[in-house]
Amino acid sequence: MVTNITAQNTLGVHSVHPLPVRVVEEQLEAVLTDIRFDAIKIGMLYSEELICLVSNILKKHADTPIIIDPVLVSSSGRDLLRPSAIRVMIDELFPLAYLITPNLPEAARLLDRKSPIEREDADLATIELAERFLCNVLLKGGHGEGYDLIDRLYDQGMGGHDKAAVKHFTHTKLNTKNTHGTGCTLASALSSYIAKGQVLELATENAIKYLHQAIQGADHLSVGHGHGPVKHFTIANSH
Repeated sequence: MVTNITAQNTLGVHSVHPLPVRVVEEQLEAVLTDIRFDAIKIGMLYSEELICLVSNILKKHADTPIIIDPVLVSSSGRDLLRPSAIRVMIDELFPLAYLITPNLPEAARLLDRKSPIEREDADLATIELAERFLCNVLLKGGHGEGYDLIDRLYDQGMGGHDKAAVKHFTHTKLNTKNTHGTGCTLASALSSYIAKGQVLELATENAIKYLHQAIQGADHLSVGHGHGPVKHFTIANSH
C-alpha cells in the first residue's frame, strides 16, 4: 500500500508528498476485502490524517498482529512524520500494536528524552517503551556506538520488568555505506516471519539474520553517491 510519494536518492530525501486520504482508503479497502493476511506491517504515514484513517480501519482487524515501524526521520535528517503527528500516532495507532520497532533516536523522541539513549540505559528504555505503550518492543541498535551492535527485544508475554527480561541480539557492525532501507527491511522481514507463525523471539532472530545477510550481500554494489540500498534478494536462512 502506497501512502506517500517521496523524491529521494542515495543522498537523502528531497521532498515528501502524501497521497490523498481517499486514495489510501481505496487501497486499503481493495486489499482487506480480498486477500488473506496473517500480519500487518505499518511504515511511513507522515500525516495526522493518514494515521487516523489507517487506525480506524485497522481497529476492525485487532486480532491480527500489527507491527509498527515508527518512521520519524530519514537517515539524512528529513522529517518522515510531521512533528504534530507523533502524538496522534501514539494515541491512535500504538494501542493497536503487537510490536513497535523504533531505532535509538526514535525511541528517545517517543520517550520525550532530550539526550540520546546510551548503551547502558537501553535495556531500561526498552522496558519503558513497552510499559508506556503496552506492546512488545524491538529497540534497534543500528545507531549505537562501538564495534558490536545490540538489538533489544522485550516480549510482554515472557513477563518480567527488569533488565533480565530484555533479550539481546548482538551482531558485528558491517563496514559498508549500503545501509539504505535497513529499518524498513527489518520490520518487513519480521512481519513475514510472524505471518508464518513463528513466535516473536524466533521471528526477530531470523529477521535480524536476514537483514545482516542483505547488508553483506550489498557490499559489492555501487549505487549512487551516498548510502546505497541493501540487497533484498540475498539468499537467507530457510526458516
